[in-house]
Amino acid sequence: MIAGLGIDVNRLRLGLLAAASLLTATIVSVAGGIGFVGLLVPHAVRLLDEPTNHLDIGAQLELLDLVRELGLTTVAALHELDHAVAYCDAVALLDQGRVVAAGEPVAVLTLERLADVFGVRAAVTTHPLTGRPHLVFATAAHQFRKEHSR
Repeated sequence: MIAGLGIDVNRLRLGLLAAASLLTATIVSVAGGIGFVGLLVPHAVRLLDEPTNHLDIGAQLELLDLVRELGLTTVAALHELDHAVAYCDAVALLDQGRVVAAGEPVAVLTLERLADVFGVRAAVTTHPLTGRPHLVFATAAHQFRKEHSR
């Protein structure tokens, strides 16, 4: 907490990240603090390059919830495939810069494609808390024995 202001520093950082990624805004100084003056740009496409990189899991989920709740068209590069399944309406799976498949996450991120592209064994289960599809991966010791050609 920032003493005397009642501001949670972690929530402020998350808000700044979200605002920088999602809003057209001007940052202004307000009585020694930080505020935003800006408007959402209607019908704009938001581009997010690894928005959850370097965030702890709580901040990752909070940011992705915020992006989802805003209801704006968003194109995001995500490396956490389970986040893609949980939050995205559509995904494109890339392998060395080429699109292998595109469409609904569970239709694109099949067990066969995950094995072919990433060389990993996976399973799709139902998340016990959300009821949504959930990707789980075998540990490195339980992966395929042959060397993956990447």
